[in-house]
Amino acid sequence: MSQGRMKKGEFAAQFVLDAIKDNLCGDLEELTKRLRLINADLIETTKKEASIEGSATTLTGLYIDSNTFYVFHSGDSELWYLRNNMFSKATTDQTADESVNSP
Repeated sequence: MSQGRMKKGEFAAQFVLDAIKDNLCGDLEELTKRLRLINADLIETTKKEASIEGSATTLTGLYIDSNTFYVFHSGDSELWYLRNNMFSKATTDQTADESVNSP
């Protein structure tokens, strides 16, 4: 992976984590709106500086509400769950550039 690409990914990941940790409360609808706003903010922020333009990151998380859980996922990170002593993958990889997953 090129140094520039790594810098962009690191920037985007930190940007998203900082934005999420500042607003962890609320219901699923609020979380969905917040994640969309964070994405829009990331896009707008990176347009202003050539060295980070086009920055992207993956995000996978679990939202728990009473007896229900929801998975939010974008990118090629993975979420697995263990049930009856068997692991199952709960997410499907999502990449804009399919060559990223090629050997």
